[in-house]
Amino acid sequence: MNRFLTLAAACLVTGANLQTFAATQVLNAPRAKPADTLPDCGSTYSPPFASGAGTTQQRVCAAPVKRSYKPKYHGLGYDVLALESEACFVPDSSFQLLDSIVDQAKASMKTIPPGAGAWEVDAQQKLSAIGDVLKRNGFGLYIPTVTLGDALADRNLEDGLVHMMDCDTSSMIYLTVADEVSMPLSMVDITLHSGAGHNYLRWTQPANTTLDWDTNGRERCRTPSGLPTWQGHAMTRQAVLGYSSALRAAVWARQKEYPRALADYRSAIAGYPAAPMSYNNMAWLIATKAEVADTAVLQEGLRAAQHAVSIERSANYLDTLACMYARVGNFQQAIVEESNAVSLDPDDAEFQPRLKGFNETPPRNCVGAP
Repeated sequence: MNRFLTLAAACLVTGANLQTFAATQVLNAPRAKPADTLPDCGSTYSPPFASGAGTTQQRVCAAPVKRSYKPKYHGLGYDVLALESEACFVPDSSFQLLDSIVDQAKASMKTIPPGAGAWEVDAQQKLSAIGDVLKRNGFGLYIPTVTLGDALADRNLEDGLVHMMDCDTSSMIYLTVADEVSMPLSMVDITLHSGAGHNYLRWTQPANTTLDWDTNGRERCRTPSGLPTWQGHAMTRQAVLGYSSALRAAVWARQKEYPRALADYRSAIAGYPAAPMSYNNMAWLIATKAEVADTAVLQEGLRAAQHAVSIERSANYLDTLACMYARVGNFQQAIVEESNAVSLDPDDAEFQPRLKGFNETPPRNCVGAP
């Protein structure tokens, strides 16, 4: 298992298994529920599903060219695409598609007469309208779809589908429409009980009355219970842009542009300091790349790994912390932290070999790990 945790890749079920999983969920679902019972956010999936056959989640980065198209609208998605484009050029066609989605969504939304509960009807109608627009435009659910640019890219998929999306990329599209029509919508970030990450949307009325909406299932949902304290909250725009900076950092890292990746992780941490994943991913990059050898940066990586564990004491984060201790030469503490990781997840195929390497003479660090 790759210890580098990807924000966009963590929406629970992989594309190849999604249709089978959804069918099983339907077969195993209770046949009757109280009317006021909602599914947990992250537990439902609605077709169409993209198989990903003949393509990859990540698009090929085209050479930058001068733009000839000026977007009609402004909003979160346009800012995210501009940010992403600096690392992997996003063509004009993606901005045009986003404009078209906003146009179609606006045209599909109805005026709901005022009255008791009217805001809930209004919210569900508008959110359903956006989901229907994505479906009509050939978007299929595929997990993981890594970035918003990947979601808006034209592809030759099966069953007439031409685009892929998952929980965070679709949420960003919804938020872009929300910016244009003044919907009180925010993205929410959680880790499911399975350990996978998930994103969904929250509509917030005055007096903090809320409605949660899962874009994977295109339906209303409720926030799961028992979440860590940093999860399940409406994210600010700054936090979503910080989240997006972490996605771009991973793009830079794939290109071996490590100083740029580290700069983006710092921006991600500044924008979204509550979440541990950017701390962890920055530390993992520092722990595993021989090219990152500056003493001050190594210490920065150690602090980041320690902070990730202080927010959420997971086996993956402890593994990163162990590798950072090994990277700075403290193998005694690396053994302690890797042993903690093994205790939390004894079945992980990489933890025991890593622990063995820390105990060898001479000991081995994690440089070169994927």
